[in-house]
Amino acid sequence: MRLQVTDKNVLQLQQLWLDVFCDEKAYTDLFFSGPVQDTVCLAVPEDGRIISALYLLDCAIEAEDTRFDGYYLYAAATAEDCRRKGHMGKLIEEAKALLQKEEKDFIALMPATTALYDYYETFGFRTAMYLYEGSVAVDLSSAVPCTDDAYKAARAKLRNAFHWTDANADYAFSCLRYAQSKPQMTDEGFLLHDDDTAAELLFCPQHPGDTILQVRTPFALRGTQKRPFGMIYTDNPQLSAALNHIEIYMNLALD
Repeated sequence: MRLQVTDKNVLQLQQLWLDVFCDEKAYTDLFFSGPVQDTVCLAVPEDGRIISALYLLDCAIEAEDTRFDGYYLYAAATAEDCRRKGHMGKLIEEAKALLQKEEKDFIALMPATTALYDYYETFGFRTAMYLYEGSVAVDLSSAVPCTDDAYKAARAKLRNAFHWTDANADYAFSCLRYAQSKPQMTDEGFLLHDDDTAAELLFCPQHPGDTILQVRTPFALRGTQKRPFGMIYTDNPQLSAALNHIEIYMNLALD
């Protein structure tokens, strides 16, 4: 069911997130202190608690010079003692029905594990976003972190790309800054921008101070290791046809 987020139930929603994803509360506060109020929340209440929930954030895809509006499916979670009962499946089907009702074009998501790709395929999602990974030696002393404005300007020039609305882009950057503030960074990283090449790199240090870094970008490392990064569900014939021969660029994850 579509749930109106209120001061009463927001604490339950946040606790479900904390229990399932084991994130730090300060990190989840970035979402539940503001952006959650402007998202679509689909949830399953049972016996006075929320046992399953997901969020739909407004976003867009530019594919072959055409803009398609849609949702990013975010933070899908079910309480451990309530899994394998079809609750999340019902919420995903509800999200697909809402897509048609609101005349949106697609739902995008990034599975948290490899096994989830098979799960989401059963609901009609297809892999459409990929990551190219490799290592590179860099001199971080000359690296300048990408500003919000520079990031948005660079992204605006991209073809076949995933775009956040301004409000959700601000939230995405708050997540990125939170990761940057940590003294140890492993799975997280930080965004750098090269004005000469207009390429964006997400550097992932193995240890603080390393100069040999794991780089993840669909731009600079084609021919290196490629892995699936995200999936799209669409019943729009034009977008579906485009996805048969293009990849959608998306390098800023919210997971």
